[in-house]
Amino acid sequence: MKRIILFFMAGLFLVSCSRENDKMTDETLANSAKMQLPTKVTIAENKKVISKRFEYQNDNELKEIIDEGSGERIVFVYEKDFITSKIRYSQAGEELGKTNYQYNNGKLSSVIDEVVISDSGIQYKRVVTREYSYNGSEVSVNENIKYHSESYAYNLRDENFTHTYVLNGENITKIHHEISKNVSGGHFYLNPNNMVVIDEEVTYDAKNSPYKNIKGFSALAAEFCSLDEKENTVADYLNFRWASHNPTLIKKSINLYGSGADSSEYKFQYEYKNNFPIKTKLNIDNQNVTTMVYEYNK
Repeated sequence: MKRIILFFMAGLFLVSCSRENDKMTDETLANSAKMQLPTKVTIAENKKVISKRFEYQNDNELKEIIDEGSGERIVFVYEKDFITSKIRYSQAGEELGKTNYQYNNGKLSSVIDEVVISDSGIQYKRVVTREYSYNGSEVSVNENIKYHSESYAYNLRDENFTHTYVLNGENITKIHHEISKNVSGGHFYLNPNNMVVIDEEVTYDAKNSPYKNIKGFSALAAEFCSLDEKENTVADYLNFRWASHNPTLIKKSINLYGSGADSSEYKFQYEYKNNFPIKTKLNIDNQNVTTMVYEYNK
């Protein structure tokens, strides 16, 4: 009789555990379904419209971003919670560039970006290296950019950048860039006449960034600040660096080769739904207007 009772109790325990596991699975799926993720971003700038489609795997892992105009794709590779590389492909499937990310104790530590550029029939390889260090709320980045050509044995161009970011929680509130250009003959002089200094102060709202729920994006916030503005639209350059909240005002000053500071203001206006932006208007010095429209999975 005791054995029968024990088997009966064990059966109840197993059924209870099974139901509890089912409940946990259901809750996990429900939470995943509730996770709001961007599926498309349409950017209108200078009479040009760019649409980018976002595709996912494993809930909130970003699989790829597809440019619906050019057909180019950026494919993302993950290891656990972190993005370890992104690879850019042409519509025909040709690899156009690759970026590798390394982390230390959950923080971005180094980045190597390689891309091939064609100019006047000559192909150049651009290699960008960034090293990250942390001191409390301050992030320091040393960046080097080299341009190589198979036709020559020396570097065609060499540029050094230093970046400093100040964090307030998850938001980058201050950005400082120092850019050194090489001069004719390949020599490298670090003096005010060959330096570009850029400072930015950023104010945020308390709403969610469109990219808040994408796995691994928050760890790359400082990296997105180092995007090459020449390779992107202004909207791209300003867009992906906000991984948590949305900027309302950016005060930016540029001191070009010691000629004095030139200042600009970037003002953002938003339309929201469920605390996520569905439309953003970016106004630069009350003149240029860039519009970004966001579509989500719900």
